[in-house]
Amino acid sequence: MPFDLKTAALDQTFPDLGILFGADSQSAEAPSVYTAKAVVSKSVSDMADTWNNGATTFTAIKMDVTDTASASGSLLMDLQVGGSSKFKIDKNGSPFFGTATKRVEITDPYGFRVTQGGILDFSVGNSAIARLANSGWCTDVLRMGRSIGYPTVLTVDGAHILAQRNGTNAQAFNLYNTYTNSSNYERATFRWNANALEIKPEAAGTGTTRVLHISGLPTANPGPGILWNDAGTVKVGT
Repeated sequence: MPFDLKTAALDQTFPDLGILFGADSQSAEAPSVYTAKAVVSKSVSDMADTWNNGATTFTAIKMDVTDTASASGSLLMDLQVGGSSKFKIDKNGSPFFGTATKRVEITDPYGFRVTQGGILDFSVGNSAIARLANSGWCTDVLRMGRSIGYPTVLTVDGAHILAQRNGTNAQAFNLYNTYTNSSNYERATFRWNANALEIKPEAAGTGTTRVLHISGLPTANPGPGILWNDAGTVKVGT
């Protein structure tokens, strides 16, 4: 049905967003002249939707671009503050976001990368726990074994000193020659066992226990408790 401004009832409500059409006169009689009144906007886009059917796949916002020809820098979205991009998505679907000094993007063929600032800190609260920089992944503590409660911890005891420790738990390091599964392998182990330090080859399944070679021993008695090579015979120094 056509909407006739001259015969419509006067509406004195003021919406948050839009153009309000009202009469110049506040009388009940239909005036002959109408004016458009601008309304100050609270939000450029303030939307609400209702999803109430579990069998329906809803889409709140959708833009379908037919790209027959466009510059490589064309954007599906560009959110700015004061003319500066804060979040944007290029036409390939790659997002770009960041602050005034750091920019991050997820794009082919690089994946996740820092494009401005050179350093990306990962923090919990106000404490940085790791850093991604040009030199690589940087952290003070690396915990491994998520499925078993992160019991294996690599950290540092000082400059150029790598440490594997976790409280009073005895630690071990396995270096594999072959590995099929946890029941079939050849390896060397370096571990604490019942307060004794063990260095030895091990094997399981079809694996073979290999020979342990210690080379570079001194050829003269070096002193108490130190191994040395006495004409091809390993001896303990006295």
